[in-house]
Amino acid sequence: MLICKGYKFIHVDAHKNAGGVGIYVKKCIDFIILNKLQIKNCDCESLWIQIKLNNKTYAIGVIYRHPDPNFKTFSEELFSILHELNDKKCTYFVCGDFNINLMHYSKVKCVTDYVDMLHSLSCKLLIDKPTRVARYSTTLIDHIQGRF
Repeated sequence: MLICKGYKFIHVDAHKNAGGVGIYVKKCIDFIILNKLQIKNCDCESLWIQIKLNNKTYAIGVIYRHPDPNFKTFSEELFSILHELNDKKCTYFVCGDFNINLMHYSKVKCVTDYVDMLHSLSCKLLIDKPTRVARYSTTLIDHIQGRF
């Protein structure tokens, strides 16, 4: 773990030999951990916090979804969380390694359904270029999305 002076590190450890998530929060910013928003029934780690800045409240989530778990269950749980945040008219951002290649939108049905689900909640995808470029492939599996 990298220590950053003036910041507090909040994290959820991996339940496997890889993974885990964390968020650095500046020490002068009050936050609460939103335990009820955790994704539980999937092969992933998630962490949600709520902060208040300039009299506005934000929910911030970070997710690591392990490769090849049950995509449908993950998508349903994430949809449920985002729907709850929408119902509360909450401004939110969620980011992380989702291991869902958005470059396959319109080519792979589950990816199309996932993106369409986000759009149905007025959730905007903030990255539209590859996040991993290798010699023989490019993928967009690291996402930042939000409703603001």
